Amino acid sequence: MAPEPLGIAWALGNGGGVALLGEVADLCTFNDDAFFQPSDYPFYVQRSWINHTTWFGQDPCQPTTNVFFASAAVMPDLLPYDFGFGPQQAAGVKIGLSQSQTIDLKLIASGSWPDTISVQVIDVAQFSGQGKKLNFNLNPSSGHVGDTLKLTINRTGTNQQIGMEPFLLRAQSQGRSSSWWGLVGDP
Repeated sequence: MAPEPLGIAWALGNGGGVALLGEVADLCTFNDDAFFQPSDYPFYVQRSWINHTTWFGQDPCQPTTNVFFASAAVMPDLLPYDFGFGPQQAAGVKIGLSQSQTIDLKLIASGSWPDTISVQVIDVAQFSGQGKKLNFNLNPSSGHVGDTLKLTINRTGTNQQIGMEPFLLRAQSQGRSSSWWGLVGDP
């Protein structure tokens, strides 16, 4: 199970890789609240990915009763790919090697969220030990729900196998954090 083709960055970034053989709960592992204990159940369970909630700016990891907040990347381009299941398109941003592009990050919440949200951007390739492929400049690096932050991405490397690089947006506020994924691809 994987996200809809337009949201494939979530699967690539969460370790699904080209095979995309991860389980739906694997897509939620980077969230602080990935595991919870229902009031009527004696064990902890893992939240699972629900495709349609993401498109409404809600927490894709369900069930949840928490107000969801995030920094959502505005992906202006469609990136073609084929992982063996036929041609698809992913939402992303086209950036050539040694090129830069600036995109918007929208600070969103599924309910009232009055506090400042700080954002960190992480190059997934570097995080997973593959060497740095993306550099980031975020200005400003924090704001409130409804604000738009500007993220400049410089592509310094590429994944030769798929021609795409996922990146992670970590939004933090009130001792909690949430994840949102973006994708850089070949022009």
